[in-house]
Amino acid sequence: MSTRFPKLLLLVGSLIALLSLVGACSQPAALPTVPPGIPTEVPLLPTIAPPPPAAEVKIVNFSFQPAEVRIKPGQSVSWTNEDSAQHTVTGSGFDSGLLSKGQQYIHVFNQTGTFDYHCSVHPQMQGKVIVQE
Repeated sequence: MSTRFPKLLLLVGSLIALLSLVGACSQPAALPTVPPGIPTEVPLLPTIAPPPPAAEVKIVNFSFQPAEVRIKPGQSVSWTNEDSAQHTVTGSGFDSGLLSKGQQYIHVFNQTGTFDYHCSVHPQMQGKVIVQE
């Protein structure tokens, strides 16, 4: 018998064994299973909406209506531009930037005091927020 046949058989067997190992290593790992009774979904926490503004000011006919509002510390004021012209709500420590028609600006007042504001585009437009306990 030729010595080539056992060597060929050994080579083919080694190749099959090597391919089996490579194939086994390339298989994706099995995902772990969750035991029964354990939740698989995480509940979502409810979204907490901020409280509605304590006062609402409309910007109409180049004026703030009402021109003066009273709120408590920690409450907010909203301004909504209903004019076709752009306006701002600008005071010490707050500024809405330009508001186009339909846009709204909300500011929370945490300190007591009187806060004067105006429109930087139309300085004759003035208003006041009074924050008191």
